Amino acid sequence: MAPPPVILLISPQQYATKFMTQASKPTIAGRLKVRKVGEHGGFEVPVTISNPEYKEETALEGDGKKKKHLFGKKARKIIKGVTKAAEIGAEVAAITPGLEEFAPALVAASAAGEIAGKGKKLKKKARYSLM
Repeated sequence: MAPPPVILLISPQQYATKFMTQASKPTIAGRLKVRKVGEHGGFEVPVTISNPEYKEETALEGDGKKKKHLFGKKARKIIKGVTKAAEIGAEVAAITPGLEEFAPALVAASAAGEIAGKGKKLKKKARYSLM
């Protein structure tokens, strides 16, 4: 015959802070503290508890990790590439017969790309100076 199941008792506040706030996780890690009675007990056991508040829809929204977006860096790189291409196109259009009318527009595009593609570059400051 199997032993009876272990019954865990938590307060409504613990339920709200541990289960309801983590509704996107199917299981929650925890520690089970065994109370010391005489010679027995006085230790902790790691446990995994299934979350009764788990909702699959909220789990699909995101994994809970903040992702670092590199959009600005990628955009600057693309703009710099387009600017180079516009500069080369302006030089080619200026010397190619029949394409002289496109040269001013390409020069203006390359100038606008230089301004837009600069962005802010962070300079590292030295923590300590040896002077």
